[in-house]
Amino acid sequence: MENGGQSKTAQYALIQGLYWMSFCMIFAYASVYLLDRGLSNTAIGLLIGISGSVSAILQPWIGGMAGDGPGKMPLKRMIMLGCSLMLLVGLSLFLVSGNQVLTVVCYGVGVTFLQVLTPLVYSLGMVCINRGEKLDFGLARGIGSLAYAGISYVAGFMVASMGTAFIPASIAVLYGGMLAAVFAFRSGEEASGGRVSGEMSSGEMSSPGGGGTKGEGDGGPVSGMTLQREHGGEGQQEVSFFKRYPRFFMLLLGAILVFVSHNMLNNFAFQIMESKGGGSSAMGTAIALAAASELPTMFLFGWMVTKVRCDVWLKISGLFFLIKAAATVLVRDVAGMYLIQGLQMFGFALFVVASVYYVNMIMKDKDRTKGQAFMTMTNTLGGVLGSACGGALIDGFGIHTMLLVSTGVAAVGMALMSGAVKRR
Repeated sequence: MENGGQSKTAQYALIQGLYWMSFCMIFAYASVYLLDRGLSNTAIGLLIGISGSVSAILQPWIGGMAGDGPGKMPLKRMIMLGCSLMLLVGLSLFLVSGNQVLTVVCYGVGVTFLQVLTPLVYSLGMVCINRGEKLDFGLARGIGSLAYAGISYVAGFMVASMGTAFIPASIAVLYGGMLAAVFAFRSGEEASGGRVSGEMSSGEMSSPGGGGTKGEGDGGPVSGMTLQREHGGEGQQEVSFFKRYPRFFMLLLGAILVFVSHNMLNNFAFQIMESKGGGSSAMGTAIALAAASELPTMFLFGWMVTKVRCDVWLKISGLFFLIKAAATVLVRDVAGMYLIQGLQMFGFALFVVASVYYVNMIMKDKDRTKGQAFMTMTNTLGGVLGSACGGALIDGFGIHTMLLVSTGVAAVGMALMSGAVKRR
């Protein structure tokens, strides 16, 4: 398709907005809902951690099934199937609310497939972009963050006034809306009947016009099949990959640790806010402020990286993960919690965009997709470890100890990131 066609940004932004609103309700309000159903902090952490592990296993398998051809399912149909499943999860949570075991099962399925949908939703936009269709991915993703901020603020007050039944109700309504929005979205995949591929370079994701900068070497794009022949198997591929980029492994370890800290703060935001004298409405406001603070960084990073190199921004992001964790320990009230949410602008938000540019800068064309996959995996692993450890620490030693551990872990992660990140 030519670039002169009608822009799909508005349609895709609607899908992003509905998806990230559902993400907020399922993840940010998990503790609120599950504590009300009688689960302990440890059980909540294990539930989220196990569900995250299962989603990490399912993501590549389900992603590999997306496409056109024998044994493949069109991407749009796969997303609609996921939305239908999540709609059923929302409805089922109403029906089983009195049964703790079934509640855990339903919520675990919801957390798992929520994360499975993430790369599929991104790919839906990338299919259009790779075909040259008009779609501003950054703007659509920014609308997703704005929608996340909006519903987190509203939901805090709704839960306080209506009770936790608002949470499954909102999940069902949001996925009903998303199902309709995806159905109405005509992707490039449908127009061409072509295959959906995950072999998109990170340069296409991160750089205006899809241009990329070559890193260590000048290799061009290589298919997964060619890589298999070259390196003789998946295990050998990974060894060869980390030999080419020996400091990247240390960067991944550092990123995992800062995300352990980040997820401790996020997944137990309700318990943290209670310790500062707040409740669900205060938590919702804090989450909204944090999400809104991400927008300037996401919208302006293309300009920021022309002024300061992306490796410097990546180091700064590690520092701000630590500053936010330490500040959470130090503040004593709800007003202080509101104030420190702006630190997310230079922590999580900066990492998300700077890491994409950094991988694009240091790696050969053929390695960029794999590098991005490894970088994305750090958040998943950090979520699993942060959820499991955070819940156990709260139950065993209290919220203050959990916050101290979160700060220590962030400090080690920042140090590893700073040592691993290099100037090209």
